[in-house]
Amino acid sequence: MSDPEDVRQDASASIQIIAGDEDLKGRYANRMSVSHTGEEFVLDFFSVTPSSRSEARGALVSRVVTSPSHFKRIVAALEDNVDKYEQQFGEIEEPRGQFPVPDDIAAVQGRYANLMSVSHTGEEFVLDFFSVTPSSRSEARGALVSRVVTSPSHFKRIVAALEDNVDKYEQQFGEIEEPRGQFPVPDDIAAVH
Repeated sequence: MSDPEDVRQDASASIQIIAGDEDLKGRYANRMSVSHTGEEFVLDFFSVTPSSRSEARGALVSRVVTSPSHFKRIVAALEDNVDKYEQQFGEIEEPRGQFPVPDDIAAVQGRYANLMSVSHTGEEFVLDFFSVTPSSRSEARGALVSRVVTSPSHFKRIVAALEDNVDKYEQQFGEIEEPRGQFPVPDDIAAVH
């Protein structure tokens, strides 16, 4: 690509998305952790590989920080994509064994995201996280802040972890309510590919 930025238009939401070549490559993740405060959710994506020693080694490949209401829309979009994947390719089997996430890789700054897209092939899921801001023009502008590529079985564990965290968040802070106004809904989120 000669232009360092890829510009994509989501017609349904009138959001112009800008993504650089490095962002479009994505980052492979086979582990994820979720944490939250009363104001935000933090999604950490890891790439963990076995080591010749007894412990697994890993790296934090992406951190996404988002609002509770957007997080709930992310969970709905992910659940929808797991269902569509399993209808097309069959049930996702869980692999055996545990891979611990090393403690020393979680201390990095996150990237704020308020829009998410998910797509899949027969072999992988692609999660694109965007930061969208209002514009003085009639359309909002956004940038791809992180792309995570992962296997179907790990994606299914991501969905389960996200669902679990929404439940825990709502038990602690109350039900997450959708914001009023023109915000993307799950159908809009899944349309940004």
